[in-house]
Amino acid sequence: MLKTDRDVPLYQQLRAQLITQIEAGMYQPHDPLPSERQLSVDHGVSRPTVRKALQALHHEGRLYIQHGKGSFVAPRETDGALDPCLGAIAGLDDAPLYAHSRLLRAGRCQAAEPIAHALGIAPQRNLICVHRLLSHGEQPLGLHSSYIPAELGARLLLADLTTTPQTDSLASICKLQIVQHTRHINARTATAVEQARLGLTGPLPVLEVRCWSYRSEQRLTFYSELVYRGDWSVFIHGVTMSHWLIHEGENSGDWCCVQ
Repeated sequence: MLKTDRDVPLYQQLRAQLITQIEAGMYQPHDPLPSERQLSVDHGVSRPTVRKALQALHHEGRLYIQHGKGSFVAPRETDGALDPCLGAIAGLDDAPLYAHSRLLRAGRCQAAEPIAHALGIAPQRNLICVHRLLSHGEQPLGLHSSYIPAELGARLLLADLTTTPQTDSLASICKLQIVQHTRHINARTATAVEQARLGLTGPLPVLEVRCWSYRSEQRLTFYSELVYRGDWSVFIHGVTMSHWLIHEGENSGDWCCVQ
């Protein structure tokens, strides 16, 4: 039972207990939590208190909701906050937001001119491309694309990338040691492809993060592009000037459109 004579609100006590149970392995990723009614009985608190605790955990990304089915434990093995190139994935008050990463495509491709320019190579050069969809529960949140010259990334074609989302993990598969990341952020409107994949209703603002990953001696190895939905303020407010270089591009005025 929770203690009503403590200074800590009941919903915070319940939140802390549920986190302890999740981290102890009592509930595994994608496991359902007991119903609000059952949690209310088990912990001797009201259903509004339970609801407030669950909402806090959902806001932090520790839970996701399936309408009509209840609350489920969010997968943490693909925690976006651990990826140096996914540093924008953070909640309000620096709470981590756990984003599930789903592989869309991995394979060989040729460098289109913008990608070639970003990597400092000739257009049409062979690359290994990895494309992922980031989501929070059932909500699509962003797209993550990584590009590496084929001669450096051939090992990726032999690996199971369904559970290896992080840039540094990809580098590890390729036997490459990343020592530095450089990022630029720009706000712009979503392309037609981005609208379709992110479930947007039109050319709405998105936050674009471009990331260059280097080996020793400033040798560029990876180039990544991340596009986040601009209508999810929890992502935008998680970005701090101390960690990010804001690129004042010609479309940077779209930044003001992000709520």
